[in-house]
Amino acid sequence: ITAMRRRRIIAVALLATSVAPLAPPAKRRLNFINLTNGIEALPVLDHATNICRIQSSRCEANDFYGVLQDLDHNLLFHLATGAECRIYDYGSRGTRWPGETEQKIPRAIWWGLVWVRYALEDVWKIPHDDTPTLRGYNVETLFREKLGRL
Repeated sequence: ITAMRRRRIIAVALLATSVAPLAPPAKRRLNFINLTNGIEALPVLDHATNICRIQSSRCEANDFYGVLQDLDHNLLFHLATGAECRIYDYGSRGTRWPGETEQKIPRAIWWGLVWVRYALEDVWKIPHDDTPTLRGYNVETLFREKLGRL
């Protein structure tokens, strides 16, 4: 699949989701494991655990469109209907949580989820509560540019 075709598919998918989101039901909390390193969380989570795939390699390559393209329909549905979705991932190459010396953050979390949240809030017309930052830098202009090219 060519890059242009992939962008067109993503644009169509995002346009299809731009209708008003469903009214949120009572607050639900769902667990998602991010394949493959999130599988380590499976023994401590219940059997109703879902899976998703936010690839750190796409984040490392600054593949903004690829990250959105890979989002699971199940995750998108639950986010759109107001559920709290917790994503577990144990892969990391060294980035640490602020103030932590042991706990590391996977790139799919600190990069991928910040981009996904910004993109979905924008497409679903939800006000941005926070300015998106990556490693302490304001990336709103970059995110807005990438989203505008879809």
